Amino acid sequence: MATLSKRNFTRGIFSPVVQSRRDVDAWTAGAKRLTNVFLLKHGGVRKRPGTLFVYKLPEDDDDVRLLPFTYSPGQSYVLTMGQATMKPIALGGAVLSEGFGITAITKANPGVVTAPYHGLATGDEVFLSGIEGMTELNGRTVTVTVTGTNTFSIGIDTTGYATFTSDDGIVRPTPPTPAPTPPPVPTPTPTPTPPATTPPGGGGGGGGFNPDVVIY
Repeated sequence: MATLSKRNFTRGIFSPVVQSRRDVDAWTAGAKRLTNVFLLKHGGVRKRPGTLFVYKLPEDDDDVRLLPFTYSPGQSYVLTMGQATMKPIALGGAVLSEGFGITAITKANPGVVTAPYHGLATGDEVFLSGIEGMTELNGRTVTVTVTGTNTFSIGIDTTGYATFTSDDGIVRPTPPTPAPTPPPVPTPTPTPTPPATTPPGGGGGGGGFNPDVVIY
């Protein structure tokens, strides 16, 4: 049995009228059916990746649009655009602020993180990554409860997790610069009410005569 191999799919999926037309040049660069793949401009296809939950939007962000943004072939982001808000999503989480180093994480319920001069406030969100030892926390976004200048609780039971050893962040030697006061959020402009329309013809005796319309 002979099997025909194709390596060029730049013509995409055939319409039914071309599927059996091997005499047409497009037949050599297409497919009858392609599922869950991306077409490559230089020929061939690549398997389409799946989806992964990385971030939960705050409940007060009712109307949010997700926009793709590619800075370079190796730097791609998703921009979450809300009313006077914008969060970039990359590398499995939200890019919230400059990173800082962690020196300890307790095995408790809830776990408490030690990070000198973290500069956080209760209710802030932190994306955890680069943790060694207690790797169960990597890739998670947590809401913190500040317990001290250098500590905060992450609201997760870490009792059964592995022991924290280190992380790849830079430990802050001094307090961070305070964040600037956020600008006032403008009130959304309400949708204008469309003007009332009057049907043509005067409304009384059927279709009236319009002298500006000429029928040939």
